[in-house]
Amino acid sequence: MKKLILFVIITALSVAVASAQSRGVIGDYAMIANGNCLHSSCGFDTTTHVPTASCGTPSAPSKIWGATTTAQAFWTFKPNGTGSVEDGVLYAIDFPPGYENGDPATRNLNFNFDFTYEVMPDGDITITPTADYSYFPVLEGNISSDRKTITIVSMDKLGGSPKGPAVCNTARVLTKLP
Repeated sequence: MKKLILFVIITALSVAVASAQSRGVIGDYAMIANGNCLHSSCGFDTTTHVPTASCGTPSAPSKIWGATTTAQAFWTFKPNGTGSVEDGVLYAIDFPPGYENGDPATRNLNFNFDFTYEVMPDGDITITPTADYSYFPVLEGNISSDRKTITIVSMDKLGGSPKGPAVCNTARVLTKLP
C-alpha cells in the first residue's frame, strides 16, 4: 500500500511540474514572422550594437547593409518545457548597397532548431534556443488567455545569419493548429 501511495505522489508531482513549465502551451503551432536586420561582415560592438569601427562607411560593395525578412515555420511545444521548430523558411531581401558583392539580392534559408521554454503565471513566455543553435536569439513574448496564439519578438539582439553577424528586430505570431 505504501508503494502505491508513493507511486501516486511521484506521478502527481511529475504532472504538476510539467504543467507548471508549459502552463497549457502544448502542441503544434504555425508561425509567420516579419523583421528587419542590420548586417555587418565586420561584427558589432557588444554594448552599443553599432558595427565595429573597422567597417568604415557603407559604400558599394559594402560590409554593412540592411535587409528585410519574412519567415514561416511549424513549432512544437512539449509539456516538459522543450520544443522544436521544423520546416522553417526565411525569405530575405538585402537592400543596396547589398551584401559584399555590391548588389541587392533576394535569398531564402531553410531552418530548424530545438529550444527550451518557460511560461510565467501571467502568460509571458521566454524561448531559449539550445546550445547547438545559440546563434538564434532568446525570444520573449506573450500567450493569449485561450492558449491559441503566441506573440514573440527579438529586438536589438546580436545574432547571426548565413551572411555573418546581424542585429535583427523580428516579430513572430504563432497560431495553434487543430
